Amino acid sequence: MLAALGLGPAEEEIYRLLVARGRAAVHELAADGGRPESEVREVLTDLAGRGLVVRLASEGAVTRYLAAPPPRWRWAGNSGGAVTS
Repeated sequence: MLAALGLGPAEEEIYRLLVARGRAAVHELAADGGRPESEVREVLTDLAGRGLVVRLASEGAVTRYLAAPPPRWRWAGNSGGAVTS
């Protein structure tokens, strides 16, 4: 599904990790994915530019990110699935 949005393997992995956590900081996603923080930060910036990630207000010195649903999908209400818009 995410490949259809033009995401590469690193972008898809980090997005999925963020979805699993709900919200997370760069260092948490880097630890979860075994990737350098600099790479995770770059990927999150790219995902934010695509509307897939929202940067939340900093909590002290830590900025957290929240996954947003892919823009081409919306929830289908009571049908329990996702449909394209």
